Amino acid sequence: MTGTYTIDATAFDRFVTGNYALTLSFGACNFSLSSTSQSFSQAGGVGSVNVTAGGGCVWSASLFPASTNWITIDIPSGGVGSGSQSFTVSPNTNPAGRTAAVIVTGQRVNVYQSGTAPDCT
Repeated sequence: MTGTYTIDATAFDRFVTGNYALTLSFGACNFSLSSTSQSFSQAGGVGSVNVTAGGGCVWSASLFPASTNWITIDIPSGGVGSGSQSFTVSPNTNPAGRTAAVIVTGQRVNVYQSGTAPDCT
C-alpha cells in the first residue's frame, strides 16, 4: 500500500550496530463482477457492472480495444472496495453489430450492440 511509514529502532547499547530488515505484508485483493457480458440494441444506453472487493482494494476501468469510441466509461472510472462502474453505449447507425469490452479489475465485460435493421423496401 502506498503511504508514509515511520520506523523506530531502539538499541540497548549505543555501541551495537546491525542490519535491520522490514517486511510489509498485505492481504491479496480478490475481485468479482456481477456480469461478464451485456447486450444493447442499436439505440445504445447505459450499462453497469457491480464490483465486489475488500475494503482498501483499488480497482480501475478501461476499454478494450483502447480505441473504442462508441463506449464511454462514466466518471469516476474505478474505485476502492466494492462499488459500481457505469458506462454509456452510443447509438449504432451502421447495419453491422459491434463488440468491444469494458475491462474492470483486469476482468473483461463484453459489450455487444446490434446494428440497424436493413431497409428492405
